[in-house]
Amino acid sequence: VCEMNYRYLTPKEFRKESFAIGTKNRYLIKLGELSTGTELHMPVIVVRGVKDGPKVFIGAGQQADETASIDAVIRFGAELNPNHVSGIIVIVPLANSPAWAMRQPLYPFDAPTVANPFSLAKSDSKGIMTERVLDALVESVALDSQYALDLHATHLDSVNYPFTFIFQTKGEKANVKTRREELAKQVGYEIIYNWPSHSTGFNGILQSRGCPTVAIQAGE
Repeated sequence: VCEMNYRYLTPKEFRKESFAIGTKNRYLIKLGELSTGTELHMPVIVVRGVKDGPKVFIGAGQQADETASIDAVIRFGAELNPNHVSGIIVIVPLANSPAWAMRQPLYPFDAPTVANPFSLAKSDSKGIMTERVLDALVESVALDSQYALDLHATHLDSVNYPFTFIFQTKGEKANVKTRREELAKQVGYEIIYNWPSHSTGFNGILQSRGCPTVAIQAGE
């Protein structure tokens, strides 16, 4: 992907962005930098269709070694045409780019322990790197989404039987459960795994704000 097609923004700047009807916009959202001064960015594609509709988040790569889901979202973002879209689709092919830069599933230099954006208790724009990843997602990139799809896949040395995760989140709004179950069924997998309590991380935070979110575990 040619970087000259991307706009470089901070998460705060991205929150102020507006998207014209019938457009496809590409961004690199700054997360932080390494001790060498090398900046780390989260790639984001925003497609606003020609018709009204919901705002939907589709992302992958919270665990950076799940390459099949990352590749699937990259391909989806490349092929998506605004003329075929109703509403706004926000696409993040690789959420945990700091971990990807280290060729690790999670960012290895978090302290005091390595964190996971899928289960992290809080986000922090000035915290450890994984807190910054989560903060960019829930406070900027996926903010105000009405639905969210969180794609996962096998690690490089394993095989999954495809299934869909749905999560019950403490304090979620009454209609979130119904909309979440409908969304999970639309994925089309025969197995839907119901996780009884998940109030943290990307999925938990979005659902506590009224955004039904499902995690898709793809196969090979």
